[in-house]
Amino acid sequence: MRDPINNLRLSINRCVVSAAFVAVFLFDARICRAEILLTKPPSARLAASEVFAAADGLPSSLLVNPAMMAVSDYSLETSVSRGFMGDDAYYYAGAVKNFQRKVDRNNFGDIRAGIFVGYYDGGPLEFYDSSGRARTVKAQSDYMAAAGISAVRGEGSVGAGVKIYSSRLADYASASAIAFDIGAIYRDPKSDFFMGIAVKNIGPSMKYITEEEKLPLTAACVVGAAGKSYTAGINIPYNARDGKLSPEAGVEAIIDGTFFLRGGYKSSAVEAFAVGFGLNLVARSLMLDYTMGINKIFENTHSISISYSPR
Repeated sequence: MRDPINNLRLSINRCVVSAAFVAVFLFDARICRAEILLTKPPSARLAASEVFAAADGLPSSLLVNPAMMAVSDYSLETSVSRGFMGDDAYYYAGAVKNFQRKVDRNNFGDIRAGIFVGYYDGGPLEFYDSSGRARTVKAQSDYMAAAGISAVRGEGSVGAGVKIYSSRLADYASASAIAFDIGAIYRDPKSDFFMGIAVKNIGPSMKYITEEEKLPLTAACVVGAAGKSYTAGINIPYNARDGKLSPEAGVEAIIDGTFFLRGGYKSSAVEAFAVGFGLNLVARSLMLDYTMGINKIFENTHSISISYSPR
C-alpha cells in the first residue's frame, strides 16, 4: 500500500506538470493569442487588404478605422473565415446606420453609428490531465462586441470606437478587457486621393491568472486612391507592443461596378499574399466577397462575406 503522503505528492506533481504544460503551450509558445479578434481583418474584402476599408463603408470597416463608415442609408454584413490548420474559424456580423443632417459643411454633418460582434473558435487542443488521461478542450474561445460613431466635417470625418473583448484559453484561463479606437480620414474632392490615420486597441493588459498580455496597441496610416474603376493604396501599421512596422498594399479593379478583382500583400512570414473577388447582386445592393490568403506554413485561409446596402 502506497504512502498517502507520496500519493498526495504525486497528484500535486501531475497537476503542476499539466498546468505548466498548458501555460507554456499557451503563453510561451504563443500558439494562442488573446488578440485574434482585435487584429484580424473581419471581412473577406479586408482579408485581402485593410486598404479597402477607406472605400468600403461596411460595418467591418469600423474595426480598421472608426472614421471610415461612409455608407448610404444603412448596411448589414456577416462573414466567416476558416484557416490555420483547418480547425480554427472566425465569425462576424454587424450593422451601420447613417443619420443625415442638413448643416453647414464647415460644421460636423452626417453622423454614422455602427455595431459589430465577433467570435473566434480556436479548434480542439489535446493534452494529458493530472491523472494521465487524454483530454480534448477548445484551444481558444474569444468574444468581442464593438460600437463606433463618426461625424463628417468638410471632406473628412473623425470617429471613435469601443470594443469589449473576452478570451478563454484551453478551458484553463480567461480574461477580458475594454479597448478604444480613434481615427480620422480625408478625401480630396478634386481627385481620388484619400488618407487616413487611426490608433487602435488603447486599453489595459489582459490578465490570465498570473500571466499578463498587453493589448496590440497599433497606430496606422493609410494612403491611396479610390475611383469608379479601382481602389489602390498602402497601409503602414505600427505595433507598439512588438515595436514593428508591418506595411501592406492592396489593389482592386472594378468592372462595370459589378465585378471586383482584388490582390493584397502583407509583410508577414506566414501569409504574405491574398487574392479574391467580389460580386454585386440584386440591383447592386447585395455583395458577395471571397478571399484566399496564401499560407506559407499551414493551410490557406478562406474568407466569405455577404453584405447588403440598399442603393
